[in-house]
Amino acid sequence: MVSTARCKRLYIVCSVSAIVICTFVTFSFQPYFDFSIIKHDPTIYYSTISGAYCFAREAPPGYVENPNVDDAFNSQHCSLENIHACQQIHNQTLLFRLHWSAGFASELNNLLRVFIYTIKTRRRLLIDGNSWNYQTFSTYFNISQGYFSPWLPSSSYCWQRQFVHLLSYQPASHTESLPEHFVITRDTSIGFQALYPIMESWEKGEDILEMKRKVAAYLWRTLNAETRDIVESYLNDIHSDDIHYAMHIRRGDKVTETNSIKTRKYIDAMEELIKKDTEKQWKNRVFVASDDANTIHELRQLKPEWNFVRFVPKTVHLHGHEQGSFDKLPQHVQIELTHILLSELEILSRVKYVVCTFSSNVCRLTQVLRKQHPSTVLSLDTNWDPL
Repeated sequence: MVSTARCKRLYIVCSVSAIVICTFVTFSFQPYFDFSIIKHDPTIYYSTISGAYCFAREAPPGYVENPNVDDAFNSQHCSLENIHACQQIHNQTLLFRLHWSAGFASELNNLLRVFIYTIKTRRRLLIDGNSWNYQTFSTYFNISQGYFSPWLPSSSYCWQRQFVHLLSYQPASHTESLPEHFVITRDTSIGFQALYPIMESWEKGEDILEMKRKVAAYLWRTLNAETRDIVESYLNDIHSDDIHYAMHIRRGDKVTETNSIKTRKYIDAMEELIKKDTEKQWKNRVFVASDDANTIHELRQLKPEWNFVRFVPKTVHLHGHEQGSFDKLPQHVQIELTHILLSELEILSRVKYVVCTFSSNVCRLTQVLRKQHPSTVLSLDTNWDPL
């Protein structure tokens, strides 16, 4: 018997019924990776972060476990060109637990990088979003469509899955097979930093932006019908088809984390892009994605001949995003603001040119969601990086 309190401490979802720990025959192809480069954070409780991890639902009538799932076939065909095959793998998975304290774009940027890790190691990505500070992951995404759901009918297979915390795993030898099922979460301030040395060793000489764009495209195709309808409604309201230029201006808590960029510089940068536009699609309309309503007033004062447009929340007046304050908002307000953010990301991904700052997670995610050449996004501070 495992108590609820202990399960919570170990990041394990349990049942109050008896838990049987079993093992599976590991898949024969197990590439070895040197996990010794991972540095442990002593503030994380590591000693027994493993055990049964069963997200159980009542089995539907007539449910029979399928013993003929061809994991070997799917693993062989798993690649960035065939992500669907990766998401059909059952015997090797990595469970990504969305954290309760991080920003939306920050967590999604990390999720996409972990998604690449699962493909490189021929695992299926599972997503647990039940403790997310943006409500559940299924509020916005169809978790079953992308085969991200960790939920299974209550069965022997479900109860036999044993997850090991990725950041605490240390192989006893180079011949030891990797655990079949890993779990990863932000945990503490180091969070995913421990995974980055592994990823960086793979990313050398690779087009990491293109890799992230492929996994992001797969994930974004799973936006649920309600979210798609809401996003399209926002876009239709501002006649987004006539908008070819956009800015993302981050204020709020980001101002204390990085050097503030004056509003005038966004206009100057946009003017340079307009001059370079050989197709002359300029219609004096610029979309502004910002967490501070005062920003658009500043822009209108500086450039009154331009038509700046934005999305206006119905439930709250924006004065800069502060993550701690957002986390305390009523659920319906959080959902509305997240729908607006997703709508902003949609426009930012569609327009011809974007001016923003890569110090912002939203700007870096924008670059990933776009299909245009990377040079069509102009950052006013740092270069793009995969973090």
